[in-house]
Amino acid sequence: MRTAIAMRHTPMTMTLAITTTTIIIIIIIITPIQLMRDSGRILVDTVPDPKLAAAMRATIERDGSRVTDLHLWRVGPGHNAAVISLVSANPASPETYRHRLSNLGRLSHVTVEVERARPG
Repeated sequence: MRTAIAMRHTPMTMTLAITTTTIIIIIIIITPIQLMRDSGRILVDTVPDPKLAAAMRATIERDGSRVTDLHLWRVGPGHNAAVISLVSANPASPETYRHRLSNLGRLSHVTVEVERARPG
């Protein structure tokens, strides 16, 4: 014995079907666009927070050190990771530079590479 469910197509059910379909289409269109935008930022190595990067550079260079390379990534909401290379005539330990940057906040992981400046 087969049972069929019959549904009347009233203006209310048609409106609901159109609204639901429209919402689903919007979600299907927006999600890949956001994914491509976020992936693109990662692939081209954009700086998620230019003010934070500038503050990091200023903090490191305050003692005469020179930042030669600085990469900053967003690794989660409110969390950033950084890799910093620097040259200094009187270098401190990487831990010292990490400690200086700890006052800036929003840095969950920091890697510091220190090189002694060549005389001359």
